[in-house]
Amino acid sequence: MELLKRDDINVTYIVLLLKELDPNSESYVKDKEFILKLLDGSEKLRSKKELIEKFLEENLPLIPKEQDVETEFDFFLKEKKKKLLKNSW
Repeated sequence: MELLKRDDINVTYIVLLLKELDPNSESYVKDKEFILKLLDGSEKLRSKKELIEKFLEENLPLIPKEQDVETEFDFFLKEKKKKLLKNSW
């Protein structure tokens, strides 16, 4: 029975997929939809879908190829946390 359980997707896997995304490629929209469907399918990541989608829309297209997507994503998350904390005071 244990073998039939599906492995949950984690943030690390999503970030790896984000690294492979090329906003200038023909398959960008399809690849982005694939990532969003993965997020919908994972209970653990469903709550992060909005943040990841916002990153995909607002930040990913602006990141130069030589920059690390993982670093940019971490920075994006930290900035969102700061903003939430600031707004809650």
